[in-house]
Amino acid sequence: SLILQRLYVANAALMAHAGNLSEALKVLEQDAQFWRIVLGESQTLLSKMIAVAYLDQTISLISQLISRYPMNERQKRGIDKILTPLTKAEIDIGDSFRFEFSIKADLMRNTFEQVQMDSERRESVITRSLMRFLQAILYQKNASINDEYDFFALISKMGAYPAPKLLRHLATEAEQMERDQREIGLRYIYNPVGKYINAMNANHVDWVGYIPRTHNLDAKMRLITVKRQIRDSNI
Repeated sequence: SLILQRLYVANAALMAHAGNLSEALKVLEQDAQFWRIVLGESQTLLSKMIAVAYLDQTISLISQLISRYPMNERQKRGIDKILTPLTKAEIDIGDSFRFEFSIKADLMRNTFEQVQMDSERRESVITRSLMRFLQAILYQKNASINDEYDFFALISKMGAYPAPKLLRHLATEAEQMERDQREIGLRYIYNPVGKYINAMNANHVDWVGYIPRTHNLDAKMRLITVKRQIRDSNI
């Protein structure tokens, strides 16, 4: 948990305070290396966001150590290694959105099939026939899944954008799709129930909010690197 990570980071801080700065930096380097592997190679959005949170804790301590303690050249090199800018694979979380969509699509299919099975068991022949007729008119399972795919495909693409391009698109593309999904219009003529259910379950703004977090982490690491260089220059 994040609490355990804070204890781990706090222990490194205590080591530095006790005069074991090199050992503290070694611990932090190993920690950062592990979470960068998780960030770059994991499939799920949850594991990537955990990695971002843990890395943020680690580099925040690094920033404090730079402010408080004089460092030799070896220690400075160790810090620069920890603060190496994130790679493209570490910043791009697009694959995790594709993975999250596959989970959501499976859930939508299973829920539909379960409701259908329950209806077949409990209802009369006439009621089942009516339900099938209404379903054919009002709810299309595949169309509902495709509507969700359009959104996840968009944010997956946005996940690979460089920071300047991402900033331009965050306030336009995804929010426009969010409005389209919630507003009643001609698009509701086809698959109206499916569109309504998707709109009621929509948390698209929340999904989009995850995209900048790796960019923010990378920017913070670069700023701390500048801080170390300025301090080293006695400016």
